[in-house]
Amino acid sequence: MKRTVCCPLLLSLLVLVPSACIGVEQLACPAIPEDGYPALVFVEGGIHQHTLFVSYFGEGVVRRREIMISKSIEVEQLDNAIFLVEAQHDGEPGVFVIDLANGRMKHVAEARLLRSVPGRRKAMLMKLALREEKVDLVELDLDTLETKPAHVLTRKQLGETFDGIGPGIKISPDFKHLAYARLKGTLPRIHEPTIYVLSVLDLSTMEVRDMDANVRVEIGMFSSYGHGRPPFEWLSDDELLYQHIPNGNDENDRMGEKHHVLKIANIETGAVREVMRPLVRLTLNGGTMRMDPVTGRIEYHREWLLDLGESLVAKNYPFSVERSSDGATTVIRRDDTLIYEGDARCMQTCLSASGKHFAYMLRPEPRELHSILYAALAGEAGPIKVAEGPYWPTRPIAWVEAPSEEKGGPEDD
Repeated sequence: MKRTVCCPLLLSLLVLVPSACIGVEQLACPAIPEDGYPALVFVEGGIHQHTLFVSYFGEGVVRRREIMISKSIEVEQLDNAIFLVEAQHDGEPGVFVIDLANGRMKHVAEARLLRSVPGRRKAMLMKLALREEKVDLVELDLDTLETKPAHVLTRKQLGETFDGIGPGIKISPDFKHLAYARLKGTLPRIHEPTIYVLSVLDLSTMEVRDMDANVRVEIGMFSSYGHGRPPFEWLSDDELLYQHIPNGNDENDRMGEKHHVLKIANIETGAVREVMRPLVRLTLNGGTMRMDPVTGRIEYHREWLLDLGESLVAKNYPFSVERSSDGATTVIRRDDTLIYEGDARCMQTCLSASGKHFAYMLRPEPRELHSILYAALAGEAGPIKVAEGPYWPTRPIAWVEAPSEEKGGPEDD
């Protein structure tokens, strides 16, 4: 029998003690009203207490609804209004799925997100049990919020392949293949380039196929990491995008910047083709690629969006955040319209899927953690103050837009 908890005090207690929620199928959480779009999901709080909020806007007024309080909160967006939340209290972890469109919250397996595919109305979670040398893959239904076991991977089953199954793996949109990178040979000296093998595991046969045995990784000279790892991401059920940094220098390379080769491997045919050679800064960890489940766009190195075969697009476009060459002034614009100009540092940004709404964190004093979160909404005369508190706890998470306004990712069969 399903039990619904409506009392805010009881809900807070259940959230703060995740083990109490295991026997409860669904919990109550705020539902965004019809006039509440666009809404901004954000975290506010101090170092030891974080509060997850959703805020609505109207006539320059912010309406805030509390979702949960915890010692720490990590949030990932699964769909326009669905989020996976990991909350901790006294070292006890709990993972919840929150549906802000329908006011639902459910405790799920304590696992991290591998991939969400809104077009297919499902997501895949991964639970690592390294002591048992086992990995559980759990499928989440985005309509019912129910979970079911998908695969169990063990060292006994996979042998040495199991060593590559960890936090860096990525699953294909059809949930049939896992991609991972394993070190080729031994680690070189600190900060020297490393070579990886990019491989794909077929979950139906447990067979491994090497897509590229010479993926070169290079990191920036001021990195605190000893070595980097190659970024990669699935473009479709059978195509895998990845980055390779060629040996040597191109005549157009500049200090701290190199041409990075982006390639696509077809896991069915084994064919590999080059698609781009963007000139970008060497990163501290080898770089990142991440597909946004809502828009279907690939975020590259946390500052670009990939327009494959064409160019790199600034992540926040049509908004821009620029810092003067002397580091004294920050300028934030939407196209040619000035939103902010001053000496505060911009710590984090969040663009809506439609590109109409923008959230940004400003830290007025560089020697202090205190930061202020603002929202710049289409149709509003100026930015609206949403929250304030020490950075990192206080930060924007994601925009939730009306279904007719968002630009969803590609529909999958």
